[in-house]
Amino acid sequence: MNCGSKALIEKGCYYKRPASELIFLTRAEHIRVHWIGKKHTNQSKQKMSRSQTGRMKGKSNWYNNGKVELRSETCPEGFVCGRLTVMNWYNDGTRNVRAEKCPEGFVKGRLLSDRHRNKCSKNMRKAIDAHRGKYHFTDGIVDVLAHEAPVGFVKGRPKKTIMEDKQ
Repeated sequence: MNCGSKALIEKGCYYKRPASELIFLTRAEHIRVHWIGKKHTNQSKQKMSRSQTGRMKGKSNWYNNGKVELRSETCPEGFVCGRLTVMNWYNDGTRNVRAEKCPEGFVKGRLLSDRHRNKCSKNMRKAIDAHRGKYHFTDGIVDVLAHEAPVGFVKGRPKKTIMEDKQ
């Protein structure tokens, strides 16, 4: 009997089925099937609660009092927002370094990895190719990017009015 994923779950015919019938279940459906009818014991609930105790639930920021820095949801008395040391990235053309002050022979910023650089250049080439051979055409109000001028449009962009320049 071949069943769909919903039928497998609803009819409870998940177990003792060939793998070919189960391969189309998503990970979430697979986990849910294994947890149907199971409940956490009080002991396991307490363990999970203890593991989450002290964790930040909301947005937390760094605060410091000039000597100590800590992370908290609210600013403690006598503390100001921010970290004591601010680390920045620097590079010498071949490697990246994170430091408080710029080392000699380095400039501020990070180098792109080869993988990231190739991904960026590939996306840029796609964007350039998509606009290749297209020109801007305007009817005085609307600007259109196209290969040929639509009826009533001329090549160019609309002229800015005096009001647009002031904004």
